[in-house]
Amino acid sequence: MLTNPKMPLDILQGEAEKSAGEDMQTSIFAVAKEFSDFMASTLGPQSLHKMIVEQDRWAYIVTSDGETILQRFDLMQFKAKHPVARLMVELSKAQDYDLGDGTTSTVVLAGHLLKEAEKLVLMGLHPNTIAQGYKVALKQALVYAKELASPTTRDNLLRVAMTALDTKYTSVSKEQLSKMVVEAIMRVSNDGKERADPKDVHLVRRKGTGVLHSTLYHGFIVEKKMLDDSMPERMENAKVAVIDVPLTVKRYAGIFGDNPLHEVEIKDVDGLKAHREEEKAILRDMFVKLRDVGADCVISRKLIDHRIGRWMAKEGIIGIQAIPTKDDLKRLSKAVGARIISDLETIREEDLGFADSIEEKRYPDKETLIFIRNKHANTVTILLRGGAHHVISEVERGMKDAIHATSNALNGGWILPAGGACEVAIAERLRRYALTLSDKRQLAVQAFADALEGIPRTLITNSGMDQVKILMDLRRTQREKGPSYGFDANIREIRDMMEAGIIEPLSLKESVYKGAFETADTLLRSESVIYGRVFESRIKSELKKKRER
Repeated sequence: MLTNPKMPLDILQGEAEKSAGEDMQTSIFAVAKEFSDFMASTLGPQSLHKMIVEQDRWAYIVTSDGETILQRFDLMQFKAKHPVARLMVELSKAQDYDLGDGTTSTVVLAGHLLKEAEKLVLMGLHPNTIAQGYKVALKQALVYAKELASPTTRDNLLRVAMTALDTKYTSVSKEQLSKMVVEAIMRVSNDGKERADPKDVHLVRRKGTGVLHSTLYHGFIVEKKMLDDSMPERMENAKVAVIDVPLTVKRYAGIFGDNPLHEVEIKDVDGLKAHREEEKAILRDMFVKLRDVGADCVISRKLIDHRIGRWMAKEGIIGIQAIPTKDDLKRLSKAVGARIISDLETIREEDLGFADSIEEKRYPDKETLIFIRNKHANTVTILLRGGAHHVISEVERGMKDAIHATSNALNGGWILPAGGACEVAIAERLRRYALTLSDKRQLAVQAFADALEGIPRTLITNSGMDQVKILMDLRRTQREKGPSYGFDANIREIRDMMEAGIIEPLSLKESVYKGAFETADTLLRSESVIYGRVFESRIKSELKKKRER
């Protein structure tokens, strides 16, 4: 039987749904605007905080950090099933993974690009034409940004850190924390001679006293207590073994420990005693290997048997077990200059690291920290202090932003004026460039320029000022005095951002522009969305079966 060629062929089977055409575009623009507006209030020094409450256990977070909000907020109540919401979340994750900062700016800019695109679609422009115009505009914007950039200096690094900390609970201690960040970055980069890796700066937080009592340590801080209470609380000039192998007798395998590696048949008390003696001999052999190689301290990511712990304590050896992550173990090994041991049979004295001192400290909240110091370490740890839980948590997020921003400025070598100065200057140049185009892309380039100015508009609005008046004044000031003038949200005035030290890394701006464009481009070129509920249910069913196995 032949199908009538004039009849539409439905290729969607089962319970699949399709959204396409004008409905699809209207939905994209609507959700993009909602998402962008939701995040816009958290941008800049005068931003508002969001309180996110997990109702099942009444835990809460108070923050203005974009990545934290998008991770913790219950997206099911924010149209998370819509592809725009999902793409925006993925955009923020990618930005945070690549540069560790700029997530809010990226989401806000992507939203403004889609808002401006909606106006052009209503005028009759094809989405492909808009996307092509945006691509041309992005290329020119990156060129203009590089032309506006200045070389990074040691003084600039301090200003970059202070700018990144401006939006968090750090107004009183901003300068002290910024100096700490710069010192940490210079340490891990060998005084700027090598590429700085933000992962080499470890953050540990403890409640108590205030933020001003935060301290920088050369070395690593372990958030654990020693294996045995009778181990030395302090040791100097210690040789350190860092291992990634359990110091236990392996009895079981499998995720739930229900599949024995071997079976032992014990018929009487003597058999049980012999089996225990065999276990003890295996553990004793592990301990002897570590003792004979000269280790004063043994640190393992895996578990250490309590019997080995007792033998270590008797010999005056420090034991620390269950380091949380592999990254922590790598940082620790780097701090003491040790090779991570994954096989005790191959351990040698040359594999051991060195610590100037190892000290265990107990705090009033009954928590314990172990300080492993090494004055020659190229990894550092910052111990953050603070009173309220939400304050110290926000300071930690601010410090992470500052560490990434400072390392980006050092590694990239270029900085730009912040406070919307860069966006206003680039927008002005893009408008002039648009006039050189003779096709419809001219409108898209102009729209891209308008979207860029969404950043300073948001900063001005969050400061409680008239965005139209201030933006007009800012444009005029840049024409008269130069492109380094922007809006200082702290004092609510237009000023020279370079002189004020309100600056950002060029690499951060480039990443924000590229990420926002790529998201807008993807959504503009999306013709339809297919929701396959049957397929989704099958995936969930398969995952459930795997968990039950």
